[in-house]
Amino acid sequence: MDTEILKIPAVALRGMVILPGMIAHFDISRDRSIRAIEQCMMDSQKIFLSAQKDVEQEEPGADDVYHIGVIAEVKQVIKLQNNIVRILVEGIERAEFSAFAQTDPYLLAEVAPCVLPEEGLSEEAKAAMVRSVQETYSRYQTVNPRAGKELLRQIGTIQDLPKLMDQVANNLPVSYEEKQKILEAMTLTERYEVLMALLLKEIEITAIQNEFQSKVKERVDKNQKEYILREQMKLIREELGEDNTESDADEYRKALDALDADQEVKKRIKKEIDRFKSISANSSESAVTRGYIETLLELPWNKASEDNKDLANAERILEEDHYGLEKVKERMLEFLAVRNLTSKGESPIICLVGPPGTGKTSIARSVARALDKKYVRICLGGVRDEAEIRGHRKTYVGAMPGRLVNGLRSAGVKNPLMLLDEIDKMSSDYKGDTASALLEVLDSEQNHKFRDHYVELPIDLSEVLFIATANSMQGIPRPLLDRMELIEVTSYTENEKLHIAREHLLAKQTERNGLKEAAADLIRKIKGLTSGMLIAIWGVIDQLCIIFKIPITGITSFVRPILMPMTTGIIEAHGYDIDPEHEETIKALYGKNSNVSNFFGQCLFAANSSVLLIQSTLLSIGYEVDVMQIVVVQIPVAIFAAIVNATQTIIVDKHQIKKHYPDIYTKDAKAAN
Repeated sequence: MDTEILKIPAVALRGMVILPGMIAHFDISRDRSIRAIEQCMMDSQKIFLSAQKDVEQEEPGADDVYHIGVIAEVKQVIKLQNNIVRILVEGIERAEFSAFAQTDPYLLAEVAPCVLPEEGLSEEAKAAMVRSVQETYSRYQTVNPRAGKELLRQIGTIQDLPKLMDQVANNLPVSYEEKQKILEAMTLTERYEVLMALLLKEIEITAIQNEFQSKVKERVDKNQKEYILREQMKLIREELGEDNTESDADEYRKALDALDADQEVKKRIKKEIDRFKSISANSSESAVTRGYIETLLELPWNKASEDNKDLANAERILEEDHYGLEKVKERMLEFLAVRNLTSKGESPIICLVGPPGTGKTSIARSVARALDKKYVRICLGGVRDEAEIRGHRKTYVGAMPGRLVNGLRSAGVKNPLMLLDEIDKMSSDYKGDTASALLEVLDSEQNHKFRDHYVELPIDLSEVLFIATANSMQGIPRPLLDRMELIEVTSYTENEKLHIAREHLLAKQTERNGLKEAAADLIRKIKGLTSGMLIAIWGVIDQLCIIFKIPITGITSFVRPILMPMTTGIIEAHGYDIDPEHEETIKALYGKNSNVSNFFGQCLFAANSSVLLIQSTLLSIGYEVDVMQIVVVQIPVAIFAAIVNATQTIIVDKHQIKKHYPDIYTKDAKAAN
């Protein structure tokens, strides 16, 4: 059945839209509009209202108005001064405009009432939509109290979905273009989607506006005196001609000339500098532009550091910094080897997974030291705002770049090692999904043109070495997990913890508490002492302690962290930094002395298990001997071994001194003279 075509007077509205059920008033002054109102009052009081596309159009035609409008009933007409008429109308139903049957002396429109299509929505679905609209509008009223509690109560009582949506739309302070979208939405589902999108948008905008107003008010109330004084100082500086905008712009140009970056980047920075020069120093925009320019100039666009590709050095550093974790260290060395073979250092992204305190973060720091890379740690634990990764739009108040860009700024190179710590503890909320933002960062196909919202220029992250840490894989989203290679870092046994305490933690504590400096001061007072002599002396003491079972033997393993600073302090006392090869030799000499002392010390104690074992072995083959006889026989051997061991230690150490510090004694003689 064809829809009936109606011919009724029409008025083209400027900057407003009337919805069904809406009561509103507006003023008209155009002659055709006034005549249309007069005609409708003589007929049925019905008039067709449609919004103009261009509010500046004085004589709109059929193509200048929206084709979906509303048939309204004129409730009241009031004539005002200067040939202005105020009209009170109530929207009745949607109608589709097809053409103007006449344009003079008034607009006569051919319209057809809109027949809304049947969607087949269940009553439950409609009830869910009603509840959703009411709850969302309640949230809107919370952030915008000016909406009125009475209106909220009224909306809470409406259960008819079309009526409810029109009522809410009528009371939203949005543009006429947005209301036109609601008017043109014919199905309930489409109208619901448009309305909810507008409501949520208004909630967010109003919340942000309230937050800004609150901050501004608090700042003005708290710092009003300071603000006034600063403004006065600005005016005084302007009067004295001390405005430094021009000089700052010149400094920025010099920095731009020295900047190693692509032409696109330089062109953008130059444009911002020219813009900054034209802005008044008193303007708030000046501070925003200044911060933006300085950020762009500080970024290492094409500045990179050279990696140390020595795998032996990397292995030495990993062994030095970490006890155990053999599989982890082996895999890291394989990772570095693959990185050396690939172009541009491309390699999989490593994720170290394990319980807290297992050395995940320190492994990443050791890798950075092994590669001679700048080290940047980015803690992602508890981060829930996408802007933490991508940055804020610079148009926002207090905008700043994301953590990745700030990490590049602090590193000063474009290829640092970035540790993404606690990657499993990220979360998301209405401000965005942090994990989704990281997908672009960790994807080698995309991160060469990463865009920070603040910088607004493509940033190359492809040369950044990313290492992530996590306590558990459960909190890492699957798409992010697929972009990383997992290495499990297991917890330590009690024995491993003991070794770590002895060989790593105790040494750090001795240095942290000043024992190393105290040892160096002691060594400076002993003239002619060398590292070899000190180790040889300790070897003799260690052997005597073992022979006579002096209690110090129980803690000899803890002496090394103190003894080593003393041996290195000998070299430092002469004004040299100890050579790594010499340091490794000292460690080997210490270990050799400890082994010799332990062996012969145990063999010279009559009640020791070693002596008893020798005795039982001799008895089993028919030789009856006393334990003291065994001890007496070994005394000259032990003395000879101790002398040979001490002599060899001193000779090897002197050879190292001559090799690495050839003028050490000449220097000391000159200093004495």
